[in-house]
Amino acid sequence: MLPPQKRLRAWHFAGLLTTYWCNARCRFCYVHGSPDQGGTMDPEEAVTFWRQLDRVAAREGRRIRIHLTGGEPFGQWENLVAILRAALRADLPPPQKVETNAYWALDDEQTRDRLTVLRDPVS
Repeated sequence: MLPPQKRLRAWHFAGLLTTYWCNARCRFCYVHGSPDQGGTMDPEEAVTFWRQLDRVAAREGRRIRIHLTGGEPFGQWENLVAILRAALRADLPPPQKVETNAYWALDDEQTRDRLTVLRDPVS
């Protein structure tokens, strides 16, 4: 058995890639997201991964800290909301953040509405 200082620690922070689609085509994008990319993570699949990661973190007495990312998760808004609602129903900890380039935030009312849903996905 390895001494305690040599053991690997369980992950307690991870990202879930909800889509490869993105409105941009940044040269530095590590997932090569672009308008030409597709792929959408199913909400139940997201919950399965989220739950598995939470179990790994629980080995050290923690809850998983998840961030939702892409591509651009807001490009598939309905799916993003479905993932958040499925995670809430599964009693998983809320995401710490949702990564976005904010291309969608062109209207103050819509921006407020979407941020409100992120804060409280039940509404």
